[in-house]
Amino acid sequence: MSDYELTVDGLDDLISDFNKIVKKYPDAAEKELYRQGGKWSEDVNEKMPTSYGKGKEPTLKKWKRTRVRDFSGHTLEIDVSNKAPHWHLIENGHELYITPERYAAMQEGKLTLKGARHKGKRRTKDSKGMIHAGFVPGKHYAEKTRKEWQSIYPERIKKFIDKMLKDHNL
Repeated sequence: MSDYELTVDGLDDLISDFNKIVKKYPDAAEKELYRQGGKWSEDVNEKMPTSYGKGKEPTLKKWKRTRVRDFSGHTLEIDVSNKAPHWHLIENGHELYITPERYAAMQEGKLTLKGARHKGKRRTKDSKGMIHAGFVPGKHYAEKTRKEWQSIYPERIKKFIDKMLKDHNL
């Protein structure tokens, strides 16, 4: 899986205020950081399709948030990862391999890849007889959200810091 980073320039003042709050009120800062990780995953989910057919639950919309702690036990960052094992294929794209029968049906116009169901023995691309049918481009849901959050995240953290400063008379 790939690692991504959110980098925002010009936040020196915000960082110094946030550090003051973290020193005095580490629990509140940790909760806010964890909450923002959840908000980010909700924003990614909004970009994804709502359903995948009758009775299927969209497994792509399940996220895991993990706290990364320092030696003192304080949360430094939140790792947000998708629980679906095929998430990286949908996010980044993948090569498509199909059976010769399906390939022949596609060439004759009897079958399209959209909405096609696989019935029969599964083969891997290393199995004999699989045909490379092209590249399926990635949807880049997380990447689009990351770009949006480069402007949204500083505003949200600034609101939190202002609220903390006001509530605790700092």
